Formats: sequence, structure tokens, C-alpha cells
Amino acid sequence: MEVDGGHEQAGEAAEEGGQEGEPEPEVAEEDYGPLALLDTVIEEREERLSQEDVVQVLAIIRETLGAGESAGAGGDGTAGS
Repeated sequence: MEVDGGHEQAGEAAEEGGQEGEPEPEVAEEDYGPLALLDTVIEEREERLSQEDVVQVLAIIRETLGAGESAGAGGDGTAGS
């Protein structure tokens, strides 16, 4: 008797049925490094997050890190204090 096996298969079938026909958002080429990092931080990322969620998380990371780079640099070329 497989309790978890049957539940996982039913969940996967429902998930696939709901997303059929909907195009998944593409991961931008510059996001492959952050995506690899996200894969190491979130165990079983493919099962826990939809592709749309991943694209949104990567956009937030890019926005946050990009803001840090421009805000971190001082006018004299040194890092901000």
C-alpha cells in the first residue's frame, strides 16, 4: 500500500492538467546563474515553485542586486560606506 505514491501522482496529474495549453514564461539568459543558486537553496524547486513563480523571484533578485550595485558605488569610484 503506497500512501504517498498515489497522492503525488494525483497531484502531478492535476498540476499538469491545469497548466496544459498555457505557455510557461522563459528564464532569461542572464538569470541562469541566479537560477542555479535558487536550485541549491530551494530543495526540489521544480516541484515546489511554478515556472512563473521562478521568473518573478529571479526578477526580484535581479532588481535588488542591480539596485545594490548602483547604490553601492560612490561618486568617487569607491564603494559606499
